[in-house]
Amino acid sequence: MEAYPWKSITGMSSYSPVESQTKILVRCCHNLLPDELWVEIMSRLPVKSLLDCKCVQKSWCHLINTLIHDQRFVTKHLKNSGDRPSLSILYSCDVFSREFKGSFVTICSNENDDDGKIDHMDTIIEDFDLSFFRQHYRVSFPGCHCNGIICISGHPENNNVLLCNPALREFKLITSSCFAPSMGRNRKRLLGFGHDEVDNVYKVVRMFYKNGDLLGAEVHTLGVDHRNSWRRINIEAEELWTDCNRLMYQELQCKRIIYWLASGYCPVYRRIVSFDVHDEKFQLISLPALDDNFAATTETCFQVRYKLALWNELVALFEFYLPRCRCGKRWTCFSPKPIEMWILDVSLTGSGHTSYSWTKHLTIPPLGQIYHPVVFWKNDELILMSYSYSTDCPGKDSASSYNLSTQKVRSLHKIPETLEIISSFTYVQSLVSIS
Repeated sequence: MEAYPWKSITGMSSYSPVESQTKILVRCCHNLLPDELWVEIMSRLPVKSLLDCKCVQKSWCHLINTLIHDQRFVTKHLKNSGDRPSLSILYSCDVFSREFKGSFVTICSNENDDDGKIDHMDTIIEDFDLSFFRQHYRVSFPGCHCNGIICISGHPENNNVLLCNPALREFKLITSSCFAPSMGRNRKRLLGFGHDEVDNVYKVVRMFYKNGDLLGAEVHTLGVDHRNSWRRINIEAEELWTDCNRLMYQELQCKRIIYWLASGYCPVYRRIVSFDVHDEKFQLISLPALDDNFAATTETCFQVRYKLALWNELVALFEFYLPRCRCGKRWTCFSPKPIEMWILDVSLTGSGHTSYSWTKHLTIPPLGQIYHPVVFWKNDELILMSYSYSTDCPGKDSASSYNLSTQKVRSLHKIPETLEIISSFTYVQSLVSIS
């Protein structure tokens, strides 16, 4: 095993009578354990706990500072953090309000619940404060997440992009653009943020379009480009110039590829736009065809919707239905429908281009209520939001967790039911710095 640069840092000063027994115990353990094992333990601590260890004494502070600035340790810590992700939910009482609120939701699951008696899961909610940003800049729409860094877009009237690592309490504001704000109030943006695993850099990508016309795209590379500099990039996929006005603000990254979902209201616009973070190239992906029974359903009081999700390091697509009453019977025409789950198969052709195809993975049967999928919070556990179609309180949502293997639904306690979810993703604490 290759020696770490901090291997020789083992010196400890004498104990002070006022030091806590915990600190004494921890320092004794450090003296007794091999350095490689100690580093392994450190790599499994949450970021806050790891940083708290700096307060033990000066030699510990030096040790932790050396660890968190070593790229091998940062990568190792990030890999271990992936085993304990939390669900991040960004929501607002009013979609058009500036007052977005964020929360990190840790779901307390019982791994030994094999008898099926537990019908709920408790949650621990920690607010993600955006007030520091809202005081000076208008937030337009929550953006995306990659390896512990959250990317948030500013209001269309400016070109601001906020990058933040909540665990490290690091923030970076990118204010410039290749496209001037003077292009008009109707200008829209599509935001993406991802990791180039080949060059080990992080990139922000934006596409601008107005009144259905694509204006162009730009990229900012963290740590390489100047603080507020962007680079214009070519868009070779010609269909993007006509389909871009249908793009939605739904984004995820899987293995250096960023995916955006296009609108599903009209069959001609059922597309996914992909962006290779390394090659900086866009590509269009067709969605799978509807089954006959699903196509027939679209003639009634439902509208077909789509949702992208990351499942076991694969891109999943959900086809589901939400109420859209056309018969005038006021909610009495609705009944729960199945949810289809598809998996995107990615392969390289002989010419080096990426080829995409779809495989149907499973069908979630009707569950007694109208549900729409939100995000996977671990392996086969999918967050579902129920859609209330009662005349007393239409549109009120509640959250549940659905297990793909057992088909069991368990409610999630303490998640607000009256707030509209704007964006959600699994959040992983990391030591990846944006400074």
